[in-house]
Amino acid sequence: MHMRNLLTESKINTIKRRLFLSEDVNPKDIEHEKVLGRLMTHYSPIPKVPNQSSVVIKLILNDSNTSYKLGQDVDLTTLKEKDKIRFYEYYKTLNEEKDIRGYGVEGLFAGLFNGEVKGGKSREKVDITIGDIGYSVKSIQDGERFSLGSLTSGFNYVNKKYNLPYKTPIELLLSQDVPEKIKHDLFSKSFEGVGGWIFSIVHDNVLEYATLSNMEVINILLEKIEKGESIKGKSLGNSVSLFPRDIISGFSDITFPIYDTETLQKSLFYQPERGLKTDKIASLFGRKHSHKIRPDTLEYLRKNQDGFLNRVIDLFSDKLVAKLKEKGKI
Repeated sequence: MHMRNLLTESKINTIKRRLFLSEDVNPKDIEHEKVLGRLMTHYSPIPKVPNQSSVVIKLILNDSNTSYKLGQDVDLTTLKEKDKIRFYEYYKTLNEEKDIRGYGVEGLFAGLFNGEVKGGKSREKVDITIGDIGYSVKSIQDGERFSLGSLTSGFNYVNKKYNLPYKTPIELLLSQDVPEKIKHDLFSKSFEGVGGWIFSIVHDNVLEYATLSNMEVINILLEKIEKGESIKGKSLGNSVSLFPRDIISGFSDITFPIYDTETLQKSLFYQPERGLKTDKIASLFGRKHSHKIRPDTLEYLRKNQDGFLNRVIDLFSDKLVAKLKEKGKI
């Protein structure tokens, strides 16, 4: 567990893999993670599990008296410094760890837009609800396609209902002998329960996102089939996908803070060699505890010296006079 005090959890497995594969590991990257890890041990990182991250993100926004509506641009660089660093670490993890990014963004959208993550182990396509609408959330990096998932349920439904001979959903969808209504029914059954879709694209410190209704997505797919354009997904024959250019609604931006190592260093706890006022305040707590005082607490004490001193006087007034006399101050 000591390693987690030095490196952010998101980077431990990544660095191990790179070392195992004999890839070059930049010492500056490791130093950056050490500094960020030290901060996270005190600031508490935003969880990556969706149902937990959504709750924490809501608390952060409520504490900042901030709210957003789905479809708006979101600027997280205006938050308190500690929360900016937490969001930086959170998005950095989602960006770098593909294994958790897909479901991780569900908690982000639920948290930012006052939604709820759909619980349980259901295989339904609804990931979150915002208001009374269930959304399926998709996330990709540049150059990838949005996979809309399996069409098995819809395919089995229309095959049985209309007694069709096709072996795969894609074979059925591409057939010119199948009426559009049946293809529409296949999509509707496959996407059952979905009221809308959230499509997001991960960039360095910006997450682009767009929303479409379920009907809009189905119509786009049917139009692409009519035009002879590709809709095949990762599971050839059984799934469909869309390109970012297919998203007709336009994208909004979620802008995350970004930090270099030097800037993070300035946010670190007690560093006596800096000689800052906050470091001198931290030293009041003794060698054993000075490095445990959070930077935002030290900054508060620096800015509110009179108020702090008044509270100290009220708390220790019976001892202060004796001590001042002892030291010849009065």
